[in-house]
Amino acid sequence: MTNFRNTILLSLLFCSGLINSQGLIDPQTPSAIKPMNEYLTGDWVLDFSDEFNGFMVDTSKWNIDESPKSRTSRPSIGVDSWFWRPQNVAVKDGNLLLKVTKESSSKMHCGSVNSNQKYLTTYGYFEVRIEIGDANKGTHTAFWLQGPNMSNVDGTANDGAEIDVFESAWTGEYTKSVVHIDGYGSDHKASTKQYSTPGIHSGFHVWGFYWTDKFMNIYYDGVLKVQYTDDKWIVKSPEYLWLSNGASFGVEGDQFFVNQPLGYLTETHVDYIRVWKPKSLGITSTPKVYFEKRSNSLYCQSDKNVLKVEVFDILGHKISDFLNRHLEHNQIEFNHIPQNTYFAKVTFLDGSFTTHKFIK
Repeated sequence: MTNFRNTILLSLLFCSGLINSQGLIDPQTPSAIKPMNEYLTGDWVLDFSDEFNGFMVDTSKWNIDESPKSRTSRPSIGVDSWFWRPQNVAVKDGNLLLKVTKESSSKMHCGSVNSNQKYLTTYGYFEVRIEIGDANKGTHTAFWLQGPNMSNVDGTANDGAEIDVFESAWTGEYTKSVVHIDGYGSDHKASTKQYSTPGIHSGFHVWGFYWTDKFMNIYYDGVLKVQYTDDKWIVKSPEYLWLSNGASFGVEGDQFFVNQPLGYLTETHVDYIRVWKPKSLGITSTPKVYFEKRSNSLYCQSDKNVLKVEVFDILGHKISDFLNRHLEHNQIEFNHIPQNTYFAKVTFLDGSFTTHKFIK
């Protein structure tokens, strides 16, 4: 009878989504697809992808940005205020569209999506195929990553950064990468590297970002362009993805915005975004969760970073939850709960999770 009851409970947990795994790989991504980069060696496994072949943004992967207030003004082109707006984001004809519109003589609206709290990861190879918006319309396309803790001030990127793989804020055949650290206030520091991008203002191009704990490399159409090797600028904490269009900061003159007509100006097309992990690092291994009665502690052994742990009683009621900042060595002590049977749901920063039954 006990086994039957447990089977019923587990079935309910499956149905309620407690035992499940978020689909972060687009089923329309070819299963054997590899990065467009001849410099990479070894086997690589997809960890995240979006081919944008549907009819709307996949909100299980993306947040559609809406600015509560104006972002930084661009007086050099006559933009006093600009905002990210959901209506400037769409999916059509196999592309994510990030549109730019002129709302008034000095106001711009743009499109942007990010994966905060839906997909965060550390290390891997990131690839995006993009046709940038028209830089002559006072706008810049960007592919970047953001760390939730980048405002921590420690003089390094180790605990998080804004990593701008590229920003198309200039009309020449070049762009720049930037790593921003220690927040955006008086402690802010940045490392900027300009690199050539032949043909950037025409058609689709592929950017690659190869991130390890020793270096961060940036590729354009399969060619290595930028390397960060100084440990100060290498991020060693989870980051989330960002695809955006915004008001340009790299040009000057009325022709870029002031003299443009009201309404639609331009749009960015994103064909796909994919993230791989090196198979040799064991990224795809199954997490091990177990309870040790002697120490009254739950342990999680995994090569993934833990976001949170939630504990449920036998009836499915949540009795405790722990964010990653409250975990030490992926160990949780349970001195405060009575003896009983429990289920622990361990959620990882990449959005996947596992559930473990334990008896205290």
